[in-house]
Amino acid sequence: MNHIHTKLETLRAAQTALREALYDFQDTLLDQADGAEHHYAVKDLLEGAEKHMDRLERSTGWAATYID
Repeated sequence: MNHIHTKLETLRAAQTALREALYDFQDTLLDQADGAEHHYAVKDLLEGAEKHMDRLERSTGWAATYID
């Protein structure tokens, strides 16, 4: 069980780093697209990516709760 908890903690740390990278990427991309006709398409794409991150975090939390 300890090995699984270690893997889950590693996954959580990776998710945190990925979310921070996504926010940095989002800020940069939206700054570049600001005022462009593709701005809303980019924003929709990024919102979709964030929903996937949220689902991944919930699944990881569920797995951690189940294992405990």
